[in-house]
Amino acid sequence: MRKVAALVLSLASLMLGACSYLLQDPYAQFMEKAAGAADLGSSLGSGISYLGMTEASSGSTTYLFLEILASSGSKIVKALSASSLTLSGLSGQGSPSTLCAAVDAKGDYVVAGLAYAPSSLAADSLDAALPGFLASDAAAGLNYIFTSAAAASAQLSYSTYDASWASAAPFQKAFRSDLSSWRLARVLLLDDGSLALLAFQGSAAKGSLLAAVYPSLAAFAASTESALDASSASRSAVVNIDTNQAGIGSTEGLPAWPTSEGLVVLLSDANGGFRLARYGYDGGAEKDEYSVDSRPDAAFYFEPSGRYWFLYEKSANKLYKLRTWWTD
Repeated sequence: MRKVAALVLSLASLMLGACSYLLQDPYAQFMEKAAGAADLGSSLGSGISYLGMTEASSGSTTYLFLEILASSGSKIVKALSASSLTLSGLSGQGSPSTLCAAVDAKGDYVVAGLAYAPSSLAADSLDAALPGFLASDAAAGLNYIFTSAAAASAQLSYSTYDASWASAAPFQKAFRSDLSSWRLARVLLLDDGSLALLAFQGSAAKGSLLAAVYPSLAAFAASTESALDASSASRSAVVNIDTNQAGIGSTEGLPAWPTSEGLVVLLSDANGGFRLARYGYDGGAEKDEYSVDSRPDAAFYFEPSGRYWFLYEKSANKLYKLRTWWTD
């Protein structure tokens, strides 16, 4: 497994500013992989008690969406350019649940259940805020909404809509018989068009993640097998995790991110610290890992491509874009 890379202070100083800050920064070990940084205090102000991240692309434009819970209790959504980390004008409403962002069949961004035009990020029309996870098949003109279940169920439920969000058609698939207690934790399209589904089973403290990757949305819909079945229709990985992460959070509730390069999971280690481990979709063998600090004010997000990840430090109110440790 790959060890944590040594700190290169000269490069970090050029990219992120004063060495005096980096010498005190528990995440300074990552800075040799830095591809960008933003001081959110100067752009968004102080008083951020929570920040969640997710990303979506429409055409050649990719935004990193931030769901911000202020110390006052208000929740808003902001958009940053995923390449430059500059603010891009959107100031939407936060959802009462977890942050989800995707692009619908006509190219609109749908963030926290609300639609925004791709060119201007101006609010677009939806009849109602959408529940659950969105994935779209633009070629077929179909939007898929997957129900995010809060409790155990024997069925995975989803509905399809046409590009104008009409003509709803409900569907159900049985879950794998060995998933005795589950909830759908994440649904997203990877950069190669494949569909990743992530389910969780267990208690509030410990449990297992099951990731399944289908070649496409159409392949998932056409499959007659149980959802997330480890078969020729999907690649899968099962990972046992400890979800009691001492405050270290992630977008959408679980510290796990499906990417085209494997499933990344935040895990507790035997010494009371934490590590980010990457697993393959060929049964769940661990590919490599990266040690992280155990401070509870961090939030992480991994791009679906697997090329970059983002680190937010609440104490410094700073956001970093980093190349993944398996990327040369």
